[in-house]
Amino acid sequence: MSTYYCRSCAIASGYIDRSLLPCVNLTGDPLGYQLDKYLKHTQTGYYSGGTVSLFSNPDYESYKTCVVGATISGCLEIDDSGRKNLVYWAGREIGCYYDPLSGVVKYPESGVRVVLYQNEAKIHGFTCNPTGMLVATCACCGGFLPG
Repeated sequence: MSTYYCRSCAIASGYIDRSLLPCVNLTGDPLGYQLDKYLKHTQTGYYSGGTVSLFSNPDYESYKTCVVGATISGCLEIDDSGRKNLVYWAGREIGCYYDPLSGVVKYPESGVRVVLYQNEAKIHGFTCNPTGMLVATCACCGGFLPG
């Protein structure tokens, strides 16, 4: 089960170093990892694997706004594998969980999860269902999330 920290506590505890939050081209170089992740999470028909989260608006500026919003305002999630992610509740539907093999939308999503946020070459985001975060409290101060 993930552990969550409000942004203030995550920064104060040293989990988030604001100087490491990059301001980068989120599609990276034309043949790179980030472009593949951007296309995977914005284009139907690009990804042929199992279910995938998919932004409703595939426009780069929209994608960038969601990712930057999460890096600026998101709370910290430390998942079961110890990975640190930034999670942001958008307050509106911004995408869906989609099965490209059947073409079926599984459910709408209203959150953004940014992974590898401290790695300028690999930072990327995708839609998520922030339900777990919305009922969680900060592991440090006990405040309700998002907050």
